Amino acid sequence: MDRRASRSLTGAIVFAAAALASGAQAIGVRSPVPVAVRARLDIRLTADETAVPAWNLASRSPADSSRFMADATVGGSRSGRFYLKGVASWNQTDDALGRVAFRLAQGEYHYAWRDTSRTGVDVCAFGDERRFFTGELGTPIVDDDRVERFAHRLGIRVDGSRGDLGAMYVAAALDEGPSSRVLQLGTARVAGPHAFAAVSYLHNAPEQGDDHAIAKAEAAACVRWATMVASYEQSGFGSGVFLPGGSWDELGSGYRAAAPENSATFAEVRANRVAVGADGWLTATLHYDLAGADYVDDLAARRPGTVARGAWLDWSHRRYALDARLAWREETRFEFLEATRHSLELSAHAHLRDNSDMLVRAGVARDDAHDGEDAGLVHVGYGRGLQRFSGRVDAMVDRIGVASVASAGVEGRVNWNATSALYLRWIVRDAPPWTQAVFARLEFRPTRRTWFTVGYGRAVVGDDPYFLEENDWAPAPDSDGVVTFSVRGDL
Repeated sequence: MDRRASRSLTGAIVFAAAALASGAQAIGVRSPVPVAVRARLDIRLTADETAVPAWNLASRSPADSSRFMADATVGGSRSGRFYLKGVASWNQTDDALGRVAFRLAQGEYHYAWRDTSRTGVDVCAFGDERRFFTGELGTPIVDDDRVERFAHRLGIRVDGSRGDLGAMYVAAALDEGPSSRVLQLGTARVAGPHAFAAVSYLHNAPEQGDDHAIAKAEAAACVRWATMVASYEQSGFGSGVFLPGGSWDELGSGYRAAAPENSATFAEVRANRVAVGADGWLTATLHYDLAGADYVDDLAARRPGTVARGAWLDWSHRRYALDARLAWREETRFEFLEATRHSLELSAHAHLRDNSDMLVRAGVARDDAHDGEDAGLVHVGYGRGLQRFSGRVDAMVDRIGVASVASAGVEGRVNWNATSALYLRWIVRDAPPWTQAVFARLEFRPTRRTWFTVGYGRAVVGDDPYFLEENDWAPAPDSDGVVTFSVRGDL
């Protein structure tokens, strides 16, 4: 082959390869359905000053919260969305060698269909997901936070609507260790522009003990000057469906005496905003909640044998960021002992033009179940936020008139740059069992998907908006500081 022919053949091969590459790039290989995969590694090491031996690193203890997570999402609006999540948790290992297993943690398949005539259907099959939100306006008969305590929650949820009408059905198997139960919830509703009404029936059947059922009706209406919400429900026992019933012969003695002991009632009236002066707005709310002594629903947050009443006024200024609330609350436990707790409190909060805020709170409470004496509270605070710094100072005197306890706290955050910061909280008080609590944390973000922290102080900081009034961050009387190292990476 001569040199000219060789150059022609080489040029043809190069041209063909370029054409194939160009064609492959243009055509590509696409998945028939969208697929997204994510993962996170979260490593946490703790060292406790009270550990024996001292400063023992707990890397395979029940307190170790390190874990690895990976999830995948497949599908879209046409085919439905399938979600699966796996987790390896260091505090759940049961291997003799201490190895950590990667287990399936959550999963669901969700499909939604809609058309232009306000008709649609949602179908969701789930496992260990929070899918028990029922959309009730009053106290729910199934609370997601209460259902989450079960080891496994496998079920299906179907929600359909046509115009103003709607219906929902939820069926789930709840695993509580040695036994399990089946939950079924059905709801029918109608919603208009100014009114809402719904009826629900819950059948909750544990393997051990009587099954529980709850029938509920609720309604809401919005008029020109107020919004009203009311619900009534009864619980029953037996081997199947029950019908609500009971005697209302004692209406002359008040609603609590007349209502059946297996019933629960919720009512709230919220007055719409009323102008006060040229720049003020005033709203009012009345609240009533009753749960009879024989009312049973372990999937809700209600406490049997309790009646709660409340009223509060909210005032706000429309030209300045200033708001205030005056609240009165009364709660009575009548199941075992007639004991009532009364409280009256005033809170005012203002945001100033220099990006600072001021807080003033004062209140008084009396609990008949304890000392039965009036205990007062005064809490003041000041905070300010700048571009790289935010901080606040609070002071409080609690249990005034009984055994006064004074406390003060400082909270601050310094952002050195876009990737590093320091958070600090220090609280002191003048009464045992503890007199101070410190928490400090250095935060670093070396990359967009990496997070690193070093902390010292309490293992739990707390999340209450008034950090001097919360109790979950308080240290034990004989505990010292805890050092925490945390590294988190997202893939």
